Amino acid sequence: MQKERKTAVILAAGKGTRIKHLNQSIPKPLLKLCGLSLIERTIKSLSRVGISEIVVVIDNQDNGKKIQEALGNGSRYQVQIHYAINPDNEKPNGYSLYCALDHVKTESFFILMSDHVLEPKFYQMAEATSHEKDSLILFVDHNIESVFDLPDATKVQYNIETSCIEKISKNLPQYNAIDTGIFLCHRGIFSSVKKLHDVKNGDFTLSNIVELLAEKGHAKVQSNKNLWWQDVDTQEAYDHAEKKMLKMQIKDSDTWVSRHMNRPVSLFFSRFFLKTPITPNHISVMSCMISLLAPLFLIQGTYWGFLLGALVYHMASVLDGSDGEVARLKMQEATSGEWVDTLSDIASHFFFLGGLVFGLYRRDQSPIYFLLGIISLLSIGSLLLLLLNYIKTVAKRGSLLAFKNAYETQAKSSGGSAVWFSKLTPLIQRATYALLFVIFALINVPEITLYALAIGPLAAFFIIYFSFFWRRNISQ
Repeated sequence: MQKERKTAVILAAGKGTRIKHLNQSIPKPLLKLCGLSLIERTIKSLSRVGISEIVVVIDNQDNGKKIQEALGNGSRYQVQIHYAINPDNEKPNGYSLYCALDHVKTESFFILMSDHVLEPKFYQMAEATSHEKDSLILFVDHNIESVFDLPDATKVQYNIETSCIEKISKNLPQYNAIDTGIFLCHRGIFSSVKKLHDVKNGDFTLSNIVELLAEKGHAKVQSNKNLWWQDVDTQEAYDHAEKKMLKMQIKDSDTWVSRHMNRPVSLFFSRFFLKTPITPNHISVMSCMISLLAPLFLIQGTYWGFLLGALVYHMASVLDGSDGEVARLKMQEATSGEWVDTLSDIASHFFFLGGLVFGLYRRDQSPIYFLLGIISLLSIGSLLLLLLNYIKTVAKRGSLLAFKNAYETQAKSSGGSAVWFSKLTPLIQRATYALLFVIFALINVPEITLYALAIGPLAAFFIIYFSFFWRRNISQ
């Protein structure tokens, strides 16, 4: 069954006076939040869920020209952008929608605000939603207490049994949901929009359109399913959105070390990187270069050499989290970038191993460390070849996290010892073992690190092979 084509109408003709001091001479839709302008984030998000026809409503003044110059025809976002001109941006947002009607050619279309940010899953959920002919669906938030700046939010009262909207206004005394600023509509509502325009001479809001459709039972609500959204209309709202978006980079898959020790630091750096032209690949290379300093300390063969080497390696591991954070927030994720990150990490592992072996030999003059180094090299190499082959040929990704997710998913479905083994995966993640190296160096037993590198990856190889690949081959 062919997927229904949809258009997205983005209203961007407002003046944005409440946040003018923050964006100074640029239009509010071009205000950057976590590395991307508000409207660019919306357009990229729409593109990712397959919406390629976008209508941006702008004014006929300097703000409109700046928006058009910044976005162009949309080719860099893999979409086609059409511009609808609102000749009177003093009029409410209903008039902006009226100005866009001639540009909407599909049966279904979205209406979005250029100053709202939504988490990526919100767009996926909205795109998958179906609706009735001649109707409008308003996505609403039922978690009212969590809404930022509730007094300024548009309130909605609807019938719980039918989902039909009864009232909508910023000043409702009683309400059971909040308008999130995203609508899914059928082009059959055009007649209602044109009717309001003729009666009110353009002086009408989106809420007025909803009210008119609600009288016919053609306006319903759809829950946002607790997915995050934010209207960025003031300095306070901007700061709140930035903090929330950074906090959302803490993943469920993070180890205890990543979540409680590394993320707070990497997010601090990411907040700075997001305000610069620095790309995720730049950060990956930067992390690798820092980790290459570790062997310079390790080869000294002294207590402070081992400790400083381990600390530098750990610091590089912390910084390594920033490339993914920046990639997600700037929406620059790419398989090629994942490979840069992964290969940079691998290079740092082997340089750390080499520095550790030479440092221990220099301290004790024992050739046993060279033997352990060779065993470690083979142990780590075998495990990496197994994992890299999987992510390249099966997952079609460049990140080892793709294997971790697949392993944990299979473990949950198969049960038994696989579940127990899956709980050990944090031990072979860089955030955890880099910290362990620091602890071993701190208590002056850096040789334990080398023993761990010789035994750990080899044990992981056999566990992963028999609990994942062998089971997978049997099931196929």
